[in-house]
Amino acid sequence: MKKVATIHTRTPTKASGIVHIATLLAIGVFLFVVASGYAVYRHNYAKDTNGLSRSYKSAIKNAKCLVADADLCKFFTAWKLSRQYTAQATITSGTTASTATFVADGTDKFHITATGYEMIGIGTTVYARNAAGDLWWQQKVEQKYIAKFKGGNDYTFTEPQVSSTALQPSYLASGTEKCGDLTCLKYQVTDPLAPNKLQFIWFDTVAYRLQRLRTTQGGITNDCDFTYTSTSITDPSPTQEVSANQIVLPGTNEPTTLPSAAAIPNALDSPSP
Repeated sequence: MKKVATIHTRTPTKASGIVHIATLLAIGVFLFVVASGYAVYRHNYAKDTNGLSRSYKSAIKNAKCLVADADLCKFFTAWKLSRQYTAQATITSGTTASTATFVADGTDKFHITATGYEMIGIGTTVYARNAAGDLWWQQKVEQKYIAKFKGGNDYTFTEPQVSSTALQPSYLASGTEKCGDLTCLKYQVTDPLAPNKLQFIWFDTVAYRLQRLRTTQGGITNDCDFTYTSTSITDPSPTQEVSANQIVLPGTNEPTTLPSAAAIPNALDSPSP
């Protein structure tokens, strides 16, 4: 007799059906969360043709300050938001000119390249490229000395406090000028603690970012142009730690040997080269 093949079928149980539905729901929730997160990102952080995010433009538009000058208020707000920038400086003294580039990556990372030396700072660790250019001297320094290693590029702009009686900078509107393709507002900055310093700033009328800074003091003029692009400063390689009684001073590229480690603060407190 010819055998007839028997096909066995399995009817899904109620429990397996629930598991299937739960899996589909979990997938759906996951996709919803991803889509919602991307939508929030697009809404707040996607940049326009000027490279400005919606959150940045909202902060500038809604800037609140004590100063009556709305443009100046937007500049102060923009500077606080400017965590990454590059300052290209031309330093002139008489007929002699030199250049330096300062890159900021947040408040605790910097990279400075100037005539005769190059330094990277990450937190309280400072790296100095040696004279031969084939390694980086590595050293730990106290936080209070980090600004000195930045070579005068630790820019701060203090918003005047209307009710304060303390000495503080003042900002005088000085017209408009072109900054490349942008229109800039020019201000003279007067610091009562540095009465011999002549300083001007230029910031644009779109992002209200600092575009140019020029200071003149003691016959030396420092003229800086600023750009704003994403950057990432990381630990260089190869490195070699300096000895306990050595320090690579700001503006130099080789260690200075001192009598002891206790002499390092005095060396750093002395005027920079």
